[in-house]
Amino acid sequence: MIHCFARPSEHAQWGREPFVYRSSRGGPPLLTPQQTTIEGNLMINRNYEPGHPNSDKLVDLDDGSTSYMSRGNVLVYGGQKFRDGRFRHCIGNLILFPETQDPKFGILPGLFLAPIGESVNANYTRSTDTFVNNTIAAVSGTFLSCTDGWEASNFPHMSNNTYLTPGNPELPFSVGKCCKSCGSLREWQAQGHDQGSTISSQVSDAELLASARAMLGL
Repeated sequence: MIHCFARPSEHAQWGREPFVYRSSRGGPPLLTPQQTTIEGNLMINRNYEPGHPNSDKLVDLDDGSTSYMSRGNVLVYGGQKFRDGRFRHCIGNLILFPETQDPKFGILPGLFLAPIGESVNANYTRSTDTFVNNTIAAVSGTFLSCTDGWEASNFPHMSNNTYLTPGNPELPFSVGKCCKSCGSLREWQAQGHDQGSTISSQVSDAELLASARAMLGL
């Protein structure tokens, strides 16, 4: 999929409007959506380069999007976004050089957390989202970013992720506004996040390409 997220207006989002359906298991009509799974896709951002000011997120779970599973995908030049929803899971994806440049928020990295003042997430004490067993290769060392106002208790559960800075061991590990005092993965983990996750610069473009092919069965 290339340039597949071209919304016609600011709030034309899947999952924003309520709907009623009957479960195949019977029972009364339901409002809670069943899980939508996004799996086994190659997604490439529209400008074919990291850091382009006109690029966007590749899996944009926005404005109340609920009950989504994103797994086994290869994302190139764009990342994952969580905003105002419940039960979103990003598991086992390969995210390659996702940094894009947003005029309002700056660098948008592999995972972008963007609540609003009266967000859905603010009604809950703990997030029900997960970001687990993903691999992110970044050219900037920025892997995660938050807008202002993201509550520490509402971070998604993050663990066993692999962070890569190919060929550049000098890059810092940055999570942007998510933790302004965290300058390393160890300091981020000391806050209770990303247990079991690792960071390394020992990876080549050829190895990343081989990983993408294997994930997609090519």
